[in-house]
Amino acid sequence: MEVYNDDEREDVIRIAIIHGKIRYQARRQNIHKLSASIEEAMSKEEPPQLLILPPYPLTGPLIGYNSHDRTMRYIKSNAERINEKGYTTQFIWQRITLYTASVLAGPIIERAGPKLFNTMLLVDQDHHRVLRYRKISVSPLEAKYRINPGKEPGLLSIPGPGGIDKRLGVFIENDIMHPEIFRILSLMGSWVIIGSILPLPYMEPLVTSGESEEAVYTVNSSLLESFASVRAMETGVPVIIVGGIIENLHGELMAESPTIIADPELGVVKVQRDEDILRLDITPPEKPSCTQECTNVLNAVQKYYRHKA
Repeated sequence: MEVYNDDEREDVIRIAIIHGKIRYQARRQNIHKLSASIEEAMSKEEPPQLLILPPYPLTGPLIGYNSHDRTMRYIKSNAERINEKGYTTQFIWQRITLYTASVLAGPIIERAGPKLFNTMLLVDQDHHRVLRYRKISVSPLEAKYRINPGKEPGLLSIPGPGGIDKRLGVFIENDIMHPEIFRILSLMGSWVIIGSILPLPYMEPLVTSGESEEAVYTVNSSLLESFASVRAMETGVPVIIVGGIIENLHGELMAESPTIIADPELGVVKVQRDEDILRLDITPPEKPSCTQECTNVLNAVQKYYRHKA
């Protein structure tokens, strides 16, 4: 992992991360603010190859901040499909069309026929493909709102020169509690493992809050930094936890979580709490891609999660 630099290289993933504010239930305002942030992130002479948006980029989190009935209505109004008609996909295509960059966004609540999933999506740099990862470790509260678990660890890829893909491992929220997910992503040849975490009420023991109903939800930053550092050392690849800042309709703070970058040798190298755009270069791991042995492990893990689902 290297400091962001201006030298064009083929053996890196040049990443920009938007650590910003998202207003709860205010899609129009979020679109306006994110559009400005994307323009700023892409304004460098050598723009990033991968742009990462904050969690729940257009709506804020759908679960955990309202009554059951309100939450059900909010999910019904905002769950979206992962195709050209989805709100998030449309937004990314419209804002990134002038650039050659892939965009990682989410999680969002995905509607797939009668089923709902908590999903990360990757719009590729040619703006033709939309890849996705569906969260495996669904919480009891998410299950109460009919969120289904995914069946496979999230390996997404960015096309590289010479047909060599740059591989991204992806996770969502309490997936971070499961080292086997990270291990399999490492075996599959991930250059970096990236996930989003906000301080949602179902994420105990990560969540701490004040005593009043208006208290701001935060995370136990030390615990989250430890998770990031340990997962990076276990896998041998950098781990990025993308946080964000959630405001209510009046612009008051509701929840906040830092963006954390951990290196497998150095541990945590960055903890970002204020609004900013972070830039870094990720180099490929010094090991071969998935061997037959790790393919067998992957198949076993996939069967396990399918059985569990």
